[in-house]
Amino acid sequence: MLEKVAAPNRTCGKWTIPLGVVLLLLLMVSYAVTLPTHHGGHGESRTRVARGTVGKYANEAFPQWQMNNPKRTCPISLVELNDYMNNADGRDPWGTPYIMLCGASLPAGARGIAVFSFGPDREYGTVDDIRSWE
Repeated sequence: MLEKVAAPNRTCGKWTIPLGVVLLLLLMVSYAVTLPTHHGGHGESRTRVARGTVGKYANEAFPQWQMNNPKRTCPISLVELNDYMNNADGRDPWGTPYIMLCGASLPAGARGIAVFSFGPDREYGTVDDIRSWE
């Protein structure tokens, strides 16, 4: 006959909830620490994001678009270039749409297209504007 063996005293169950809470808190802290850098957080990182985006539109997305549209000089809008971008939102980190200039409206020093953001103050022609051709 088989004898009934007493189940061993299991203590690991006591740590399941506190360990889960600790892991959740660590995840929340790590997300909060990376938030300004990856999601257009505070001033300088937002500016960095906008500079990178206008540069990518002008120097990466536009040349790729141009190869696929050899008979056209300019896209109708930045929406046409969003297929070549990781971010298809079309807005800068302050929520303002990026502006594209092309053809006759191209500023001096720009080639192909020019893309800019109004910057933190959201006003055109101020010192905080972010331009792809500068």
